[in-house]
Amino acid sequence: MHSDDDDTGGSDHRARMRAVSEAFRRHPHDIVEQMEKLGFHYVVDGGRAEADLLEERLASPANFQQQSLVEYFDGSMPPDERIVEVWRAERDAPEPNYALWRRYFRSGNKNLKMLIVFGLEREPTDRALLSDLSFMHIFSPMLKELISKYLAACDVEEEVDGLVGCERHVQASG
Repeated sequence: MHSDDDDTGGSDHRARMRAVSEAFRRHPHDIVEQMEKLGFHYVVDGGRAEADLLEERLASPANFQQQSLVEYFDGSMPPDERIVEVWRAERDAPEPNYALWRRYFRSGNKNLKMLIVFGLEREPTDRALLSDLSFMHIFSPMLKELISKYLAACDVEEEVDGLVGCERHVQASG
């Protein structure tokens, strides 16, 4: 059994591990590109998924609002009401920039998650934000938090029909 100190390749291995770790920390929204720069080759089963990844990598903001969201997602500012409203407007636009937003969901972007949670803390029954959190859960599992937000929404619902719909939504998301 070799220790890393005995093997000249060990220092190369540690350096490569540090580079990978750094890429994940500094470039979560374009991790595939960063990994390829480090010599890795990204392979996805199925042509559609590969096409989606390429589309995401090439996606860029198409307007000022989208640019504001990208700056928020890539930055370190806390969420506020204004950015939540910008998110809602862009997400619900007639032609959303799906590839751009999917990139942030797929990477489990912490700022996107904070924005969604911030919005749900103000409006716990916002079904679009609950759906956003459910979609993010696919890529960045957070079952306890997801269930907690759905239960909070159910607690706030006053109409019996709304509660039944809410319970169905929780079951479908889990």
